[in-house]
Amino acid sequence: MRLRERVIDLSARIAALRDEIDEKRTELVGMERELDALLNQRADTPSTPPPTTPPAVHRVETIAPKGPATNGDQVEAFSIGERIKAILEAEPDGEYTSEDFEREMPGINVPSIRAALARMADEEVIKRTRRGYYQAKTQA
Repeated sequence: MRLRERVIDLSARIAALRDEIDEKRTELVGMERELDALLNQRADTPSTPPPTTPPAVHRVETIAPKGPATNGDQVEAFSIGERIKAILEAEPDGEYTSEDFEREMPGINVPSIRAALARMADEEVIKRTRRGYYQAKTQA
């Protein structure tokens, strides 16, 4: 029974940390946008050279989830699960591996993607067709 309690405790702590990371990532995106706006205001001044590289927040994902986002800047605020679901729903008959999702979501590490896929399959949000392969859950 001790092992079971430890697993449950660790799982709960991991879930809480993931939620905290998502909140911090959203906060970071907001702060980066604010900084970009300030820098863009300064860029209008001739004495300030324009930034040489665009900030990471301007990375546009290949497929954005359905929802309130209307441009690539807002994609960062979506959770990994929402982004996975959007990719799967874009091609419901396709089968995807964690590496496929990694290519579609640069900057997200494979262990996080695998954890999200496993959780979503266990919750029956998506379908696991076989070990390591996932597909959109179709309405039957």
